Amino acid sequence: MCEEKRTLKERLLAIMQHSRKSRFIIAISVLLLAALVGGAVLLGAGTGRSSQVPPRIYIGSEFGKTREAIMGGYDWKYHGKFIIADASHPQVFDYKDANIINASGSEQLIISTQKNKMDQKYNFKLEKISIYKNNDLMKFDAAASYMNHSLYLQTPPEAGDYIYCLTLKYDQGTVDYGFVVRVPDYHLARIAQFQTPYIGNNVKVSRLAGLMPAPDPCFIQQYISMVTDKRPYKLTVFYETKANDSYPGAWPIVDNGSAVYLNLQKNALVLFCMIDNLDELTFSLRNSPSDGDLDVSKYDTSFTLQRDSFEGKYGDLTVLRQNLDELQSTLTAMPSNRKAN
Repeated sequence: MCEEKRTLKERLLAIMQHSRKSRFIIAISVLLLAALVGGAVLLGAGTGRSSQVPPRIYIGSEFGKTREAIMGGYDWKYHGKFIIADASHPQVFDYKDANIINASGSEQLIISTQKNKMDQKYNFKLEKISIYKNNDLMKFDAAASYMNHSLYLQTPPEAGDYIYCLTLKYDQGTVDYGFVVRVPDYHLARIAQFQTPYIGNNVKVSRLAGLMPAPDPCFIQQYISMVTDKRPYKLTVFYETKANDSYPGAWPIVDNGSAVYLNLQKNALVLFCMIDNLDELTFSLRNSPSDGDLDVSKYDTSFTLQRDSFEGKYGDLTVLRQNLDELQSTLTAMPSNRKAN
């Protein structure tokens, strides 16, 4: 009986010690969790914390790599001191690859002080924006909006290099930044997202046609038609002039050396590369806007191109598509002129 009492006492003591250890472990765990949360805030998970120098800003797009803006002049308050730094205007900064972002026309850019999750986010507002192309100030609405402490801006629809000059207002002061948005004629990384082996994929083929640059600034692409039931598989892409606009050259266009034809040749190469079983491609144009319906009889300029002729000149186009840098080089080497003759 005494032995049983002694055994029972030992068990009770063990249970009490285990209970104390469990409570101790729980307490330590809570303290560690609190320290981790506090550390995350101090390392930058929070917003609005005072900083001795203005933050960097980063520019992102859907398909382009994240780039960093160049910081210009600023006025900044820190612990009761005012810091004023002068700099050249962002229009004349020496921009490198790290400051140039590639984006499609009319694409949305994301401007943020946070490149990585551990970077601090700052509250800021766009105080001023100026956009330059070829040293000329553009009249373009970048459609600024905000979400989750980030600024959203739109790119211009036309191809070119654009210098974005921003003045951002923070709680501690204002800062000037500059970066370059490069809108290429062909944003191949984005275009390649819609590559398809079949002409019958209406959704992807429509997107591809819409991503091709217009052969002249006066045109817009509205409609497509396809022949998919038998060979040769055909695609027709229709262009019409914008409202209150017209083609400035002789009409109809019959010269295979015209700027319009040369530009359409480049579009054809890209479309043949992106649609594996496309055999024949026709571009049809009219010198007036449509009324919302496709009337084929109004399109009195047409150019028809064959896949065989392009493969005879450039080789296997499916192979060319797999190397976008080589495709871009090929496009650059082709004669073209985005201006009307």
